[in-house]
Amino acid sequence: MPTRPIRNALRDTAHSLTVVEHTYILTFKQHIAYYLTENCTTSDLPKMAVTGLLEGLESESLVILAGMSESDYKFQLTEYFENAINELKIELPDKRTAAIELSLFYAQEIIDNRLDPIDGLSKIIRNCLNSYNFFDESNQYAMDSIQFHILYGLYWTYDDLKNADYQLQKDKSNEELIQETKSEIIKEIEIWMRRINN
Repeated sequence: MPTRPIRNALRDTAHSLTVVEHTYILTFKQHIAYYLTENCTTSDLPKMAVTGLLEGLESESLVILAGMSESDYKFQLTEYFENAINELKIELPDKRTAAIELSLFYAQEIIDNRLDPIDGLSKIIRNCLNSYNFFDESNQYAMDSIQFHILYGLYWTYDDLKNADYQLQKDKSNEELIQETKSEIIKEIEIWMRRINN
């Protein structure tokens, strides 16, 4: 049975547990990827620990970490996090793997209509893939080493359309082209997820 500080931590954070901007809820392992890609700081580790407890993970250090405060010393938070990872026998992904894992989370949010295609693609690029230098792996096109080059191009197509001060096509408005780009992003996200997961 969790101690009173842990019960309080569970109660106080359950409603917003692992919330990543608004309503995007991460699992414990996804939150680890979020941390490793530098989208959150050491001060977020207690909430991450509460996530693990609610998922049924058992670790003495995880319990202690969940009861700590975000204002506790950084080295203490890091120490209990690392101890919990060892106790749970979790192998931490490298940053490249973490970036892809977190990208898949946002991709699924797009597919499930919980995230606007443009906002989601922006998060994938800026919050996930930019945390690792995928450009150095590129062969012919940016990010083609992970088959993300089409989506990367669509992101900048949208950017051009959004910032254009004139109509880019005679037969279609820029807004129509933006909607077409969003639909293409959803289609390509589904294709990319299948390729990455295979």
